[in-house]
Amino acid sequence: MISKDRLLLLLRAISSALMLFLLCPFVLGATLHGSTYDLELKTLNNVVVEIDTTPVQRYVSKNGTYSFSVDPGSYFIRARYSPDNFTTLTSLDRIKIQKEGDYVFDLFLLPDLDEDKDILSDFDVDAVGAVEQPSEVNYAGQVLTGAILFVIIIMVYFLVKRLRQNQSRRVIAGVIDAVKSPRKALAQKRQSTSVFKERKRIREEQESKEEEGKEQENKEQENNKARTLNIAQHNAVQELKSSEEREESSKTTSEQATKVIHVNEFADIANLDGDLLAVMQFIKREGGRTTQKDLRREIPYSEAKISLMISELEHKKLVKRIKKGRGNIIILNQ
Repeated sequence: MISKDRLLLLLRAISSALMLFLLCPFVLGATLHGSTYDLELKTLNNVVVEIDTTPVQRYVSKNGTYSFSVDPGSYFIRARYSPDNFTTLTSLDRIKIQKEGDYVFDLFLLPDLDEDKDILSDFDVDAVGAVEQPSEVNYAGQVLTGAILFVIIIMVYFLVKRLRQNQSRRVIAGVIDAVKSPRKALAQKRQSTSVFKERKRIREEQESKEEEGKEQENKEQENNKARTLNIAQHNAVQELKSSEEREESSKTTSEQATKVIHVNEFADIANLDGDLLAVMQFIKREGGRTTQKDLRREIPYSEAKISLMISELEHKKLVKRIKKGRGNIIILNQ
């Protein structure tokens, strides 16, 4: 669709072209031209030709021809040729231009003699030669010009009418949009509210599932800790029983004394709770000697909790803690 600015620009261009087309026939004048000859009908060059228009037009015929643009009217045209200081050829003619067109008028230059001045002054253009008149008025061209003008006017009319219709449609569309915009905004608001509620519900479901997963994970960790402690306690009791059986098979007095000592130690170990029993079990697996750092890595408790457990075992005289650098070494009492 053509925009409003482009349509106005097109109308201005058509109007300018129409005005130029209509004015051309009136601004164009008649064209008068011809050649310059002597008495022997030889072409003369460098002839000065002038005509008494307003202002006067003067032309130097370099190649033996001349040309003037004049309006309809009556004029005198003069020609002068001086090949040397002794010879002068002149011509004076009166011509009458009746209408616009293209006219051919040749000039014949004669010697400038005193006795011939009166003859030249009375010289009539009709006696010398006929001016070629333009053809009759071309009525077909005028009819064609009128038809073109009529078509242009019709085109301009329909373009203006279409422009007004487009403007009216835009105004009506704007009114309809203004009426529909509140309803559309309300529908969008309702839709956005429902979408927000749905997103909120989905987010709450995801958060509840995440919390349930975390609770399940915490329960599994606690069960794993309890299972680890039960296994450590069961292993300690089994080791105690096996050592008691080995001690009972000994027959010597020294072996019986050692048995009593070991029985007392394992009895003390058996009386420990699950956490302390796990600590003792780990130290024995490490060959009776380990570091507090390795002990904390094995048993998932804090540093303070591990330190308190070692202190309690020291109080029971089951282990001994030795400071070394920044860490501690834990050794079982023999």
